[in-house]
Amino acid sequence: MDSVKKSKFIGFAFAGIFAVAMLLLIDILIGMSHIGIKEIIDSIINYSGSKQDLIIRTVRLPRVLLCILIGASMAISGLIMQNLTRNPLASPQILGINSGATLSVVVIMVFFPLLGYKAKILGAFLGAGVIGLFVHVIGNVKNLSPLKITLVGISIQLFLSSITKSIMLFNESKTSDLVFWMIGGVHHAQFIHIMAILPWFILSIILTILISNSMDTLKMGDSVAISLGENVKLTKTVATIVVILLSSSSVAIAGPISFIGLITPHIISKLGGRNFRQNFILCGIYGANLLLLSDIISKLLKYPYESPVGTVTSFIGAVFYIFLANKEMKRGGVSEK
Repeated sequence: MDSVKKSKFIGFAFAGIFAVAMLLLIDILIGMSHIGIKEIIDSIINYSGSKQDLIIRTVRLPRVLLCILIGASMAISGLIMQNLTRNPLASPQILGINSGATLSVVVIMVFFPLLGYKAKILGAFLGAGVIGLFVHVIGNVKNLSPLKITLVGISIQLFLSSITKSIMLFNESKTSDLVFWMIGGVHHAQFIHIMAILPWFILSIILTILISNSMDTLKMGDSVAISLGENVKLTKTVATIVVILLSSSSVAIAGPISFIGLITPHIISKLGGRNFRQNFILCGIYGANLLLLSDIISKLLKYPYESPVGTVTSFIGAVFYIFLANKEMKRGGVSEK
């Protein structure tokens, strides 16, 4: 049985990687300027500095690579949140972590516009960290049920969103760029953005691998995990740090792209991962797929113009969230107890 599950995992992993390669190629091909597969290959192998080479190397290639990084980051952070809270409705967005990062970035963009993207990333870390710590502490101190933790997170999200929108409302002259950023998008991607979040992504992956066995043990409950010798507090702390690093760095660069962290873990739960390590690998792969696909759809909606990718993920995610919440309430998966 284990060999069958392992074979399924390997099969789905390779299928996902192949899908990433295909979607990456399709995403690069779509745009206002016509570019074919031959031009892409020529640009990679023999860069000549032509207009098409510049479009590929400075616009479309950074964009798809950023999609892969951010899609994987949001999906993995969603998986960790759902495992930590044992709540299938949890995600960095639903629990207010993304809103904390968003508020911090908006404050920097409005009141400190001369600061660069590195300051935005640090500000996002601070905002997400404060909210993540608050939700983590209040959930443990009050011993809240999964449903109540979700409601606390949604309340925090709404409160922080109202503050963010108020800042934008009273500073309209400074927020023209913010409106598009708030929807969430990767249209402005540059290699400097990729290099800015790549170290945090690598660090997060290393930390996730280190706690993967402990995360499996936590599924059995805190008391069982403690009896088996696990340092539950340390595992939860490291896991929360990983969520903050992944979600806040993504928000700082691409804005609050919604629901990738909610949807992807539910998709991979059907794909045969037998433990947390396999699930987080599949989450990273299929999270990248989901954001690449959403980016392609956003380009095609008003072709040759495009819509922010956040509009696509928000629509898909909202429908999925309603379906999932209804399903969980019917079977009692999210209860008051």
